Amino acid sequence: MHFIVEQTAFLAQIQRCQNVVDRKKINPILSNILLEVTSEGLRLTASDSVMYLTSTLEAEVKDEGSIIVPAKKTFEIIRELPPGYPVECTLDEHVLRIKCGRSRFKLNTMSGDAYPSAPEQRIEETFTVPPAALVKMIQSVVFCISSDETRKFLTGASFIFDQTEQRLRVRTSNGFHMALASLPLSMESNLSECIIPQRTLVEIRRLCDTENEPVTLCMGPHQMCLKTSDGLLYSKVVEDTFPSFEHLLPEQMPNMIELDKTGVEQVLRRCLLVSNEDTFDVKVSLLDQAIEVSAKNRNQESSLEQMDADVALEASLERPYSFAINGMFLREVLSVLPGSFVQIHFCNGESAMKIIDRDDLMTHYIMMPLRLDG
Repeated sequence: MHFIVEQTAFLAQIQRCQNVVDRKKINPILSNILLEVTSEGLRLTASDSVMYLTSTLEAEVKDEGSIIVPAKKTFEIIRELPPGYPVECTLDEHVLRIKCGRSRFKLNTMSGDAYPSAPEQRIEETFTVPPAALVKMIQSVVFCISSDETRKFLTGASFIFDQTEQRLRVRTSNGFHMALASLPLSMESNLSECIIPQRTLVEIRRLCDTENEPVTLCMGPHQMCLKTSDGLLYSKVVEDTFPSFEHLLPEQMPNMIELDKTGVEQVLRRCLLVSNEDTFDVKVSLLDQAIEVSAKNRNQESSLEQMDADVALEASLERPYSFAINGMFLREVLSVLPGSFVQIHFCNGESAMKIIDRDDLMTHYIMMPLRLDG
């Protein structure tokens, strides 16, 4: 095996693989990268038993072959080579000789035949999505995924196609709150649901970040696949049913608060400095075209802030009307909303509330209020 490749491009593809390899070393072979050299160029493969990534790269091929190299060590070597220089790799029996400029390395390798083969593709639905739109949708919901392994259905994002409205919908929940995003998509689909694990979502976002052309998303009951211009990402899915939380929203939510996003972010950041470190609860009191935000902790430390707001309350609610929320969750929502103004719609301080961006209705969040103490 003998090939020559440009250092910067080689490093980028090894970095992709390094993100996927099995760091827990449950299966030692998966802490390595498979390098395959064919007449078409260089193909790199990495897996952690849940995800399986293949990535292609243009290369000057002198001799074909396949080997397995240690992922971390190979990445560190290529990273330290001078950028932009050609990297020449030659296999001498089971030793890979790497030459770049005045640098020379020898790496022990294994035969490429020992690496697991790609999973058999079992896909039901395939559709094309603009990469920027897919990245935006994932970013807007991924923070709300639960880390509770006892409820596997909450450890990923539920993808479902709304045939009636012709939209791809994504839902996540941490068990207390929920994030929902949608993307207009015209297609015929029988896909019931596909729950994609959180780590896979992170890799999808990374791959789409460098793409300019539309990507292909393939989904099935047992696996999903993302096809980009220079690679494929397979992943197992969470084989469970995502619960429906939409019914928690009251049918009517006549009350609304509109806030400047930057202003309320600053208010929350200061209040959370002295809030309860477990619940991050803050008290919100609605005044005449203003709100008062306060927090306190077990040590009787407290904070009090006031800011202008557009407050629309039905006549049955007397001012000041107060409720308590998780301030940290609201801050996380604000960090992904694209606009300058955020709206909170609610029926009362005891039922679920809806948070939306005033100028972007493609995403909304369900926030459960907390018990109000004093």
